[in-house]
Amino acid sequence: MDSPRWRKRGKRVALTRIDEAAYSIVLKDAFPGIVFLGSRIMYGFADDRAMTEDWLRAHSFGSIHQVEDGPVYVVIPSCRWRPLPLVIDGHTYSVCGPHLSFIYYRGRWDWRTFHGAKLAYDPPTLEFGDIVTSYLTDEPEVKAFYDKALRLVRKVATNRTRSELPHIGHVYGEGTSPRWIGHDAFRWCSESPTRMIAGIARPTLDWAFPDEPWYRAVEGVDRGVQDPVVWPDNATWLRPPYK
Repeated sequence: MDSPRWRKRGKRVALTRIDEAAYSIVLKDAFPGIVFLGSRIMYGFADDRAMTEDWLRAHSFGSIHQVEDGPVYVVIPSCRWRPLPLVIDGHTYSVCGPHLSFIYYRGRWDWRTFHGAKLAYDPPTLEFGDIVTSYLTDEPEVKAFYDKALRLVRKVATNRTRSELPHIGHVYGEGTSPRWIGHDAFRWCSESPTRMIAGIARPTLDWAFPDEPWYRAVEGVDRGVQDPVVWPDNATWLRPPYK
Protein backbone atom coordinates (compact mmCIF):
# COMPACT_ATOMS: atom_id res chain seq x y z
CA MET A 1 0.00 0.00 0.00
CA ASP A 2 1.29 3.45 -0.90
CA SER A 3 2.17 5.71 2.00
CA PRO A 4 -0.42 8.41 2.73
CA ARG A 5 0.12 11.89 1.34
CA TRP A 6 -1.17 15.31 2.30
CA ARG A 7 -3.91 16.92 0.28
CA LYS A 8 -4.60 20.63 0.63
CA ARG A 9 -7.80 22.25 -0.55
CA GLY A 10 -9.37 25.68 -0.31
CA LYS A 11 -12.19 27.94 -1.44
CA ARG A 12 -12.21 31.74 -1.62
CA VAL A 13 -15.20 33.33 0.11
CA ALA A 14 -16.37 36.82 1.05
CA LEU A 15 -18.73 36.70 4.03
CA THR A 16 -20.03 39.38 6.35
CA ARG A 17 -20.61 38.60 10.03
CA ILE A 18 -24.28 38.02 9.14
CA ASP A 19 -23.24 35.46 6.50
CA GLU A 20 -20.91 33.84 9.04
CA ALA A 21 -23.74 33.53 11.57
CA ALA A 22 -26.04 32.00 8.95
CA TYR A 23 -23.32 29.57 7.81
CA SER A 24 -22.82 28.54 11.43
CA ILE A 25 -26.49 27.58 11.71
CA VAL A 26 -26.27 25.55 8.51
CA LEU A 27 -23.15 23.77 9.74
CA LYS A 28 -24.67 23.00 13.15
CA ASP A 29 -27.77 21.53 11.50
CA ALA A 30 -25.60 19.28 9.32
CA PHE A 31 -23.00 18.41 11.97
CA PRO A 32 -24.45 18.32 15.50
CA GLY A 33 -21.74 19.02 18.02
CA ILE A 34 -19.63 21.23 15.74
CA VAL A 35 -17.85 24.10 17.52
CA PHE A 36 -15.88 27.21 16.56
CA LEU A 37 -12.57 28.27 18.12
CA GLY A 38 -10.30 31.28 17.77
CA SER A 39 -6.80 30.81 16.46
CA ARG A 40 -5.13 32.38 19.50
CA ILE A 41 -6.36 29.68 21.87
CA MET A 42 -5.40 26.98 19.37
CA TYR A 43 -1.95 28.36 18.60
CA GLY A 44 -1.20 29.06 22.24
CA PHE A 45 -1.94 25.57 23.47
CA ALA A 46 1.31 23.74 24.11
CA ASP A 47 0.20 20.22 25.01
CA ASP A 48 -1.89 18.58 22.29
CA ARG A 49 -2.55 15.56 24.49
CA ALA A 50 -4.81 17.67 26.70
CA MET A 51 -6.83 18.95 23.74
CA THR A 52 -9.74 16.71 24.64
CA GLU A 53 -13.36 16.94 23.58
CA ASP A 54 -14.24 18.62 26.89
CA TRP A 55 -11.41 21.15 26.48
CA LEU A 56 -12.49 22.02 22.95
CA ARG A 57 -16.08 22.59 23.96
CA ALA A 58 -15.09 24.66 26.99
CA HIS A 59 -13.04 27.07 24.83
CA SER A 60 -15.36 27.25 21.84
CA PHE A 61 -18.01 29.67 20.59
CA GLY A 62 -21.48 28.90 19.34
CA SER A 63 -21.07 30.74 16.04
CA ILE A 64 -18.29 31.79 13.69
CA HIS A 65 -19.28 35.45 13.89
CA GLN A 66 -18.64 35.48 17.66
CA VAL A 67 -14.94 34.66 17.17
CA GLU A 68 -12.90 37.84 16.96
CA ASP A 69 -9.75 36.21 15.57
CA GLY A 70 -9.17 36.33 11.82
CA PRO A 71 -8.60 32.56 11.49
CA VAL A 72 -11.46 30.50 12.92
CA TYR A 73 -11.13 26.76 13.56
CA VAL A 74 -14.31 24.87 12.71
CA VAL A 75 -14.15 21.59 14.61
CA ILE A 76 -16.09 18.42 15.32
CA PRO A 77 -14.55 17.31 18.64
CA SER A 78 -13.90 13.62 18.98
CA CYS A 79 -13.27 11.75 22.20
CA ARG A 80 -11.42 9.14 20.13
CA TRP A 81 -8.81 11.58 18.80
CA ARG A 82 -5.27 11.28 20.07
CA PRO A 83 -2.20 13.18 18.83
CA LEU A 84 0.13 10.76 17.07
CA PRO A 85 3.34 11.32 15.12
CA LEU A 86 3.11 10.29 11.47
CA VAL A 87 5.93 9.45 9.10
CA ILE A 88 5.19 10.40 5.49
CA ASP A 89 7.84 10.09 2.79
CA GLY A 90 10.50 9.87 5.46
CA HIS A 91 9.33 13.02 7.29
CA THR A 92 7.81 12.96 10.76
CA TYR A 93 4.73 15.12 11.31
CA SER A 94 3.01 15.95 14.57
CA VAL A 95 -0.73 15.86 14.05
CA CYS A 96 -1.95 18.87 16.01
CA GLY A 97 -5.67 19.21 16.36
CA PRO A 98 -8.94 17.32 16.23
CA HIS A 99 -9.65 14.85 13.48
CA LEU A 100 -12.46 16.63 11.63
CA SER A 101 -11.81 20.33 11.13
CA PHE A 102 -11.15 23.14 8.69
CA ILE A 103 -9.96 26.73 9.01
CA TYR A 104 -11.86 29.81 7.94
CA TYR A 105 -9.71 32.87 7.26
CA ARG A 106 -11.97 35.90 7.48
CA GLY A 107 -11.73 38.56 4.78
CA ARG A 108 -11.24 42.13 5.97
CA TRP A 109 -12.89 45.40 5.08
CA ASP A 110 -10.44 47.46 3.06
CA TRP A 111 -10.76 51.25 3.01
CA ARG A 112 -7.71 51.89 0.86
CA THR A 113 -8.18 53.66 -2.46
CA PHE A 114 -5.36 52.82 -4.80
CA HIS A 115 -4.70 54.85 -7.93
CA GLY A 116 -7.87 54.92 -9.99
CA ALA A 117 -9.97 53.07 -7.43
CA LYS A 118 -12.31 56.02 -6.93
CA LEU A 119 -13.29 55.67 -10.58
CA ALA A 120 -14.54 52.18 -9.85
CA TYR A 121 -16.24 52.01 -6.44
CA ASP A 122 -16.67 53.67 -3.08
CA PRO A 123 -14.66 52.25 -0.19
CA PRO A 124 -14.76 50.11 1.82
CA THR A 125 -14.68 46.84 -0.06
CA LEU A 126 -14.91 43.40 1.55
CA GLU A 127 -11.86 41.33 0.60
CA PHE A 128 -11.99 37.58 0.08
CA GLY A 129 -11.07 35.15 2.80
CA ASP A 130 -10.51 31.40 2.53
CA ILE A 131 -11.91 28.12 3.75
CA VAL A 132 -9.01 25.67 3.81
CA THR A 133 -8.11 22.22 5.06
CA SER A 134 -5.51 19.50 4.66
CA TYR A 135 -5.92 15.78 5.09
CA LEU A 136 -4.21 12.49 4.35
CA THR A 137 -5.16 10.38 1.36
CA ASP A 138 -6.05 7.50 3.68
CA GLU A 139 -8.61 9.61 5.57
CA PRO A 140 -11.77 9.45 3.42
CA GLU A 141 -13.96 10.58 6.31
CA VAL A 142 -12.05 13.87 6.55
CA LYS A 143 -12.44 14.49 2.82
CA ALA A 144 -16.16 13.71 3.04
CA PHE A 145 -16.58 16.17 5.94
CA TYR A 146 -14.79 18.96 4.09
CA ASP A 147 -16.64 18.31 0.83
CA LYS A 148 -19.98 18.59 2.61
CA ALA A 149 -18.91 21.73 4.49
CA LEU A 150 -18.00 23.36 1.15
CA ARG A 151 -21.32 22.36 -0.41
CA LEU A 152 -23.10 24.01 2.51
CA VAL A 153 -21.44 27.33 1.63
CA ARG A 154 -23.87 27.46 -1.29
CA LYS A 155 -26.72 27.96 1.17
CA VAL A 156 -25.31 31.34 2.23
CA ALA A 157 -23.32 32.42 -0.83
CA THR A 158 -23.40 32.55 -4.62
CA ASN A 159 -20.72 32.26 -7.29
CA ARG A 160 -22.70 34.22 -9.90
CA THR A 161 -21.35 37.75 -10.07
CA ARG A 162 -21.47 40.88 -12.19
CA SER A 163 -18.13 42.53 -12.98
CA GLU A 164 -18.35 46.25 -13.56
CA LEU A 165 -16.95 49.66 -12.72
CA PRO A 166 -20.06 51.22 -11.22
CA HIS A 167 -18.79 54.82 -11.16
CA ILE A 168 -18.30 54.91 -14.92
CA GLY A 169 -20.93 52.36 -15.92
CA HIS A 170 -18.53 49.93 -17.62
CA VAL A 171 -19.71 46.31 -17.39
CA TYR A 172 -17.37 43.41 -18.08
CA GLY A 173 -20.15 40.85 -17.91
CA GLU A 174 -22.01 38.39 -15.72
CA GLY A 175 -21.20 34.78 -15.05
CA THR A 176 -19.95 32.18 -12.63
CA SER A 177 -16.76 32.60 -10.62
CA PRO A 178 -14.51 30.28 -8.60
CA ARG A 179 -15.14 32.63 -5.68
CA TRP A 180 -18.23 32.60 -3.49
CA ILE A 181 -19.84 35.77 -2.11
CA GLY A 182 -22.24 35.81 0.81
CA HIS A 183 -25.81 36.91 0.24
CA ASP A 184 -25.57 39.54 2.96
CA ALA A 185 -22.37 40.82 1.34
CA PHE A 186 -24.35 41.25 -1.88
CA ARG A 187 -27.23 42.79 0.09
CA TRP A 188 -24.71 45.36 1.38
CA CYS A 189 -23.66 45.99 -2.24
CA SER A 190 -27.25 46.43 -3.36
CA GLU A 191 -27.77 49.23 -0.81
CA SER A 192 -25.62 51.53 -2.97
CA PRO A 193 -24.91 51.44 -6.73
CA THR A 194 -21.21 52.18 -6.14
CA ARG A 195 -20.27 49.39 -3.73
CA MET A 196 -18.25 46.34 -4.74
CA ILE A 197 -16.88 43.14 -3.21
CA ALA A 198 -13.08 42.89 -3.35
CA GLY A 199 -13.13 45.74 -5.85
CA ILE A 200 -14.32 43.39 -8.60
CA ALA A 201 -17.83 42.05 -8.04
CA ARG A 202 -21.44 43.15 -7.67
CA PRO A 203 -24.64 41.08 -7.62
CA THR A 204 -26.11 40.00 -10.93
CA LEU A 205 -29.22 41.81 -12.15
CA ASP A 206 -31.44 38.83 -11.29
CA TRP A 207 -29.99 38.30 -7.80
CA ALA A 208 -32.37 38.53 -4.84
CA PHE A 209 -31.68 38.09 -1.15
CA PRO A 210 -32.95 34.60 -0.19
CA ASP A 211 -35.80 34.17 2.26
CA GLU A 212 -34.19 31.35 4.23
CA PRO A 213 -34.69 30.33 7.89
CA TRP A 214 -30.97 30.58 8.69
CA TYR A 215 -30.98 34.25 7.67
CA ARG A 216 -34.21 34.98 9.51
CA ALA A 217 -32.63 33.42 12.61
CA VAL A 218 -29.69 35.85 12.60
CA GLU A 219 -31.62 39.10 12.20
CA GLY A 220 -29.99 41.71 14.40
CA VAL A 221 -26.43 40.39 14.02
CA ASP A 222 -24.01 43.19 13.27
CA ARG A 223 -22.64 43.08 9.73
CA GLY A 224 -19.11 43.73 10.94
CA VAL A 225 -18.06 46.62 8.69
CA GLN A 226 -14.96 47.96 10.42
CA ASP A 227 -14.16 51.66 10.58
CA PRO A 228 -11.15 52.83 8.57
CA VAL A 229 -7.78 52.71 10.30
CA VAL A 230 -6.33 56.20 10.70
CA TRP A 231 -2.57 56.16 11.12
CA PRO A 232 -1.01 59.04 13.10
CA ASP A 233 1.23 61.43 11.17
CA ASN A 234 4.16 60.63 13.47
CA ALA A 235 3.94 56.84 12.95
CA THR A 236 7.55 56.64 11.80
CA TRP A 237 7.70 53.00 12.89
CA LEU A 238 5.61 52.18 9.84
CA ARG A 239 8.40 53.28 7.52
CA PRO A 240 11.45 51.11 6.75
CA PRO A 241 14.69 52.27 8.39
CA TYR A 242 16.31 53.48 5.19
CA LYS A 243 19.44 55.61 5.53
